[in-house]
Amino acid sequence: MNYQSVKQILIDIKAVGAHNQNFGRAKGLTGKNKLQAMYQAYEKFYTAQGYPVTYEVLYGHAWNPKTPVQKTRSVEQGQQTSISFAQMKSQLKSNSGA
Repeated sequence: MNYQSVKQILIDIKAVGAHNQNFGRAKGLTGKNKLQAMYQAYEKFYTAQGYPVTYEVLYGHAWNPKTPVQKTRSVEQGQQTSISFAQMKSQLKSNSGA
């Protein structure tokens, strides 16, 4: 997809509910200077079509109480467990023999 502004990219990302699940992420608010630096860094990607954005959507649903979990939190009707995409890819490779 292509966007005409970086701000619109951020608005759309927020609208679909995407958020950072990385365990090492900063927990505080992003300051004005960091946000401005991100805007400036993104300028090099601008083309005649706009700012290119690629989405990768991953959805998984599984039950396996024998598998250790990385992060579990309570939600309305039970628990939600999060693992990183890298861990998931690693597990898929080891199960496929790749």
